[in-house]
Amino acid sequence: MYDGPDGTQGEQYTFPYQFVHNPKRVLIVGAGTGNDTSAALLNNASHVDAVEIDPAILGLGKQFHPDEPYSAPNVNAILDDARSFIRRSNQNYDLIVYGGLDAHTSASALSSVRLDSFVHTIEGYREARGLLSDDGLIVVIFALTSREQGKKLFVMLKEAFDGKEPKVFRHAGNSWLVTLVSGNSDKHLSLRVEDSFVEITDQFNNGNLGVDPSTDDWPFLYINKRTYPIGYAILLSMLFVVAIVIANQTVDKGARLISAPSFFLGVGFLLVEAKNITELGLVLGNRWQVISVVIASILLMAFLANLLAIRLKTHDLGLIYILLLSSLALGTIYLPAIAASGNLKNSLPLATVVLAAPLFFSGLAFSLELKRANSIIVVMSSNLLGAMLGGILEYNSLYFGFRGLYVIAILVYVMAFIFSVRRWRPIPL
Repeated sequence: MYDGPDGTQGEQYTFPYQFVHNPKRVLIVGAGTGNDTSAALLNNASHVDAVEIDPAILGLGKQFHPDEPYSAPNVNAILDDARSFIRRSNQNYDLIVYGGLDAHTSASALSSVRLDSFVHTIEGYREARGLLSDDGLIVVIFALTSREQGKKLFVMLKEAFDGKEPKVFRHAGNSWLVTLVSGNSDKHLSLRVEDSFVEITDQFNNGNLGVDPSTDDWPFLYINKRTYPIGYAILLSMLFVVAIVIANQTVDKGARLISAPSFFLGVGFLLVEAKNITELGLVLGNRWQVISVVIASILLMAFLANLLAIRLKTHDLGLIYILLLSSLALGTIYLPAIAASGNLKNSLPLATVVLAAPLFFSGLAFSLELKRANSIIVVMSSNLLGAMLGGILEYNSLYFGFRGLYVIAILVYVMAFIFSVRRWRPIPL
């Protein structure tokens, strides 16, 4: 097993087994190249499920780890998203160890695309708790960027265990790497740990450290509190204005117009697309296959919308917008209800339809705008400009959460509907 220069890293891997001796079943979340798995085997684990999302990292561990943990007959190496595996599993574990998911300190705090986004949430910990045996423990090993981040983990585990506070430890010579331990009972938590580890629970059970816990709707583990990203808003707004100026100077005078319905349809489309990626990532796991499914569904919905638009003889968009807004409203109510029930897996077919319906009706509305337009250039350029604004508005999720994008999308589509039914002429750019 790998040891750091001061020898502390190996102790961090074996530390969970000071609480649970000779565990029957262990789940490693974020197994990486195999250090956590090797530690489980060294501490006489009867069976280990080692979950890792990256096939390259898992392959390196199988090929080069000196202890060859993935070759052990009692180790099941699983290539999957951790949250997805936890949701599907029906096993009971004596110990669930959260290893180094993602590079904890390498990405921007405002980055919304992270492998561990939906793993370290209240709902994620609560689902993992459902896999514990009666005296089982959840152990979260994490490299903190701040004390507030440690408080977030502390609060999330506390809420996942119905108000029962976890214990927090650090190695005496390593203040940035902490271990949080929580369980259904105090049987193992009352055991005394080695002197090389110091309990620091009081540092995080501190009301002066104000944080907002991560949830499935707001899974931003690296943002301590919900604050509106004003800096991002200013910068992106400037880029949007520059894009309008450049477009105004480069296109022909006859095309310097904006089709308001097409513009707002572009805004809404990008917002719904971002929400779909988030929802499917939560249901299916944050893997490249999920992005492929989203892109394929968008292309399919666009094709079907165009096919239907060709056959429709009417240009009346009223019913289409009613169906579009109704499908969005359904998504804001139905999908959170499924997530709260924990029944996402069984509801996947219907959830997929609910996610895809707004894209279909939005595509149909845009296709009919194209069909009745005097200038295809104006409609297409307006839609692309709207899509750019939609991409900017996605950053509102950093404050309002991802469900907030649906609310914004509904307002945007209402504007598209108003401009469409009143048949307003294109306005100058």
